[in-house]
Amino acid sequence: MRTSDYASPARRHISIQWLILLMLLAISAQSHALGILIPRVVTDQPVVLGDVEVRVEINANIALTRIVQDFRNPNPRDLEADFFFPVPRGANVTDFILMMNGKRVPGEVIERDKARAIYEDIVRRAKDPGLLEWVDSNIFKVRVYPVPANGTQRIELEFAQPLEADQGLFRYLLPLKAPKSEGKANNESPVKFSIVINSDEAVANISSPTHPIKVDTNDPRKAKITPPDDKLASTGDFILYYGRPSSDPVVNIFATRIPPGDGYFSLMISPPTENSQTTESAASDVTFVVDTSGSMLEEGKMDQARKALVYCLAQLSPEQRFNIVRFSTGVESFRKELVPATPENIAEARQMIGTFKATGGTNISGALETALDASGNKEAKRIHTVVLLTDGQPTVGIAQPDQLIAKVAQLNTSSLRIFTFGVGFDVNTRLLDGLADETRAASEYTKPGQDIELPVARFFDKINRPAITNLKLAMPSAETYDLYPAQLPDLFYGTQLTVFGRYKNAGPTSIMLEGMRGGQPVKYSFEKTLPDSQPENSHVEKLWGTRKIGFLLDEIRKNGEKSETKDEVIQLARKYGVVTPYTSYLVVEDEPQRRVAAQPIPASDNSVFYRSSYKTSTRAAAPASSMAGLQSSSGESAVRTAQALRSMKEVTVNEMRTDKDDSVVSLQTISGHSFVLKDGVWTDTSLDESPADVLPEVKIKYLSNAWFAAARINHSLKEIFTLGDKIRIKLPKCVVTVGDQGESDLSTLSENLLKPTP
Repeated sequence: MRTSDYASPARRHISIQWLILLMLLAISAQSHALGILIPRVVTDQPVVLGDVEVRVEINANIALTRIVQDFRNPNPRDLEADFFFPVPRGANVTDFILMMNGKRVPGEVIERDKARAIYEDIVRRAKDPGLLEWVDSNIFKVRVYPVPANGTQRIELEFAQPLEADQGLFRYLLPLKAPKSEGKANNESPVKFSIVINSDEAVANISSPTHPIKVDTNDPRKAKITPPDDKLASTGDFILYYGRPSSDPVVNIFATRIPPGDGYFSLMISPPTENSQTTESAASDVTFVVDTSGSMLEEGKMDQARKALVYCLAQLSPEQRFNIVRFSTGVESFRKELVPATPENIAEARQMIGTFKATGGTNISGALETALDASGNKEAKRIHTVVLLTDGQPTVGIAQPDQLIAKVAQLNTSSLRIFTFGVGFDVNTRLLDGLADETRAASEYTKPGQDIELPVARFFDKINRPAITNLKLAMPSAETYDLYPAQLPDLFYGTQLTVFGRYKNAGPTSIMLEGMRGGQPVKYSFEKTLPDSQPENSHVEKLWGTRKIGFLLDEIRKNGEKSETKDEVIQLARKYGVVTPYTSYLVVEDEPQRRVAAQPIPASDNSVFYRSSYKTSTRAAAPASSMAGLQSSSGESAVRTAQALRSMKEVTVNEMRTDKDDSVVSLQTISGHSFVLKDGVWTDTSLDESPADVLPEVKIKYLSNAWFAAARINHSLKEIFTLGDKIRIKLPKCVVTVGDQGESDLSTLSENLLKPTP
């Protein structure tokens, strides 16, 4: 279905020359691009930001952004106010609509060098330290009168900006944090958001590496991008990638580094455009291994499994080969060997599927042995995938997960992949996850009572479209380490593979990728640059930490708890504010900090027990099954833990969770520093690890001239100061304390202590 354009027709179509647009969720949630309306006199209640809509139209490297904001005046009298909007660097305000008494009211753009006093006044009046993010921008200002009593004033503003290139990428950044007014949150409502990309050439490789999006590309030269529910929380920045069709994979890298420490990077690998596909999917084999034990009769699971299998068979091409193995107490295969997916063979397979009856035990080991034996006519250049669907634990044959996984490893001599699909809570997660991990595949689970037909169909649609298999990654000159995942899975069409890691050496680096494509070995090389100093992109470090925690917890789940692994989980979880079965944080303003160890995992339908939020809230509430989830192999807690660990190990988006009550906050990480609230003060956690009494202290009064000066001198402080009005930070040469007391104007000594170390 063609999606109609939401805005006026494109002003023009411009040819795209090898470009990719970046819109990365730069999780520093206090950045602001929404405007603020500040009354000129003190009011009983602040003006509140209501509905917000953002519409973006991109023509080549020009982005046209229109923002519509509604402001509510809850006071019983008309107000005179000033509207301020931070204009992104390099952007021009092209349209502004404010109607007063039927007439359009003009505004003015004030250059940033002349706007500093205005900025400082806005920050003081709004009592929002996050507005420090405005300091590097021009400012658009307009007088608004009247803002009607108990009424709403709508303001529309449009600006155009050229997209800046970075390592061959074009970057568009739109912060969406709603400013505060008089220290109070201005908006809890989501922002209606949409983007349209127009091009004279086909648009491809559309993705947002850290934010879920929906993409409509019915017209290959036009794409509409929206969030899953068409709305975004007004808590952070938003970004998007696109490019043109490519016959080779596309690699993008983002990194952060604060010297003298090592850097963190996020490497995103996109598959070649599917139109360039030759024989990748065609030269593949699939064996469906289906549980027909007695428990499959419950909740219509057997009937749903039949329908799912019929769908999967319909997706096979004639060049592919397949087989079906059904198991209960015994095992039966469709054919002794893999057969071509001809119409005749498909028809006969459907007849067999129609005879499936749910009865007997669960002989998973016998079924897998049969599946691997039936692939005896395999060819070295063909990809062989096994899809295992079961709702139970092994009751016949080899029942111990470790023994069964070892047996499969022994029989698997051809890099066969075993994708597992667990139905309900009575499955052995260690077995299903172990089989998938051992063969570089993946596992999936559904909850009891959930229709399995659609999830299985979606699951198969992805894994039946391999682009490059047996992937290997190397970045020798960068001296990378601590990569997650360490062993790369296969790359499928319609997906994106993201690798997080550390690097020692900055500068130009060759990224070498090799694997199998269409049965042939392939090698690709990409030239990129890793920064020596890059305080931005700090979300990359936290996402790396979240992934590492996920892999460590999975190690505990598989091999038992060891003190070294547990201690490392706790240390990383404290640093990055990630809730685990060992650590959780709940801090409430004006109350003592609460730190609770070994808290349970939430058990909602969308259970993910990590809550990695950046400048957003994390609540530590959950049922008492979390630790049991690490220690159990089956049951509800085990399945939810398996799902949660998979989410952590594959995380690419920092989970943006906010609470309606702004008073609830969590441990936060900014500019390489981690902070926790202690007695109302955001305290650098490194002060706990390393005593501060050996360093001089610089005390700065909140919102004073010294506070603004410190933010200008040290970029990290500018980021950190957005936390609030009471902060303690450890810098290389001093400890900085922000509060009610301190310097109002910086001394020369303090300036020297605050300057970044070269």
